[in-house]
Amino acid sequence: MSLGTDRRDLSSSVGLFISILVRYPEVGTIRFDPKSQTLSFTFLLRSTGCISDEHFAETVRESLEAYSIIEGAPIGTFALRTVAENGIAVLEITRDAASLSQAELALLVGLVRERFADELIIDDADAPGEEDLLEQDELIREMLADLQDGQPERNLIAFRDGGRVLVFNK
Repeated sequence: MSLGTDRRDLSSSVGLFISILVRYPEVGTIRFDPKSQTLSFTFLLRSTGCISDEHFAETVRESLEAYSIIEGAPIGTFALRTVAENGIAVLEITRDAASLSQAELALLVGLVRERFADELIIDDADAPGEEDLLEQDELIREMLADLQDGQPERNLIAFRDGGRVLVFNK
């Protein structure tokens, strides 16, 4: 891979992460692992006790299977885990980058929002308007396709900090 191609892939990936975090204020961080070719999305939850992920994981898996049947595309990697400590829980959903679509991402975020509505910590200080949401959806769709065509060889992580989106090569 040439340096120019690597920079374009990296730039597109950074743009994808920024667009996802702008579009979906529910998502706390995004991580790309080049070894496993997976994207991990974390959501922060106010934890008043133990948050069981078994039932929710099954609901998400069933939803992904139904989506897979409708779209005619197989589900690749899927994992869901939670870690709770000191009143905060981190919910992490991992999917393979090769088969993830913008519509599936919207489904995943919607499932989290529906299940954890009262516990979900959302950074919506600068929530985009309806027209901006449609534009972000299109950008995410295009950049996911770019990511799938030429996946970066770097560990990337993006997160929110004080109303800004930061992306790092981990």
